[in-house]
Amino acid sequence: MKLIQFGIREDYGKEYYMTIFTTKKYSLFQASFDVGEYGSWVDWPYLQISMGYGRLFSFLLTIGKLGFTFDIAGCNWRNDLFYVSKDQRDG
Repeated sequence: MKLIQFGIREDYGKEYYMTIFTTKKYSLFQASFDVGEYGSWVDWPYLQISMGYGRLFSFLLTIGKLGFTFDIAGCNWRNDLFYVSKDQRDG
């Protein structure tokens, strides 16, 4: 169990993420902010709000190359090794 975890991941842009009170399968709060490399700055905005399917509440907003999402009381988005660099996994 981890109380708080945050960092930056680079993959087709940059993702800044944070999780609070993470167990093996669930997190109390997860949030991320993305700046993508692909797409256009003038793409139409996209908003998705959902409940259920492994989460209490989820919010996703993208505008052009920027994206923001958060999840309250839901399944973990990624496994433990997703945010670990390849050098750290191999060594």
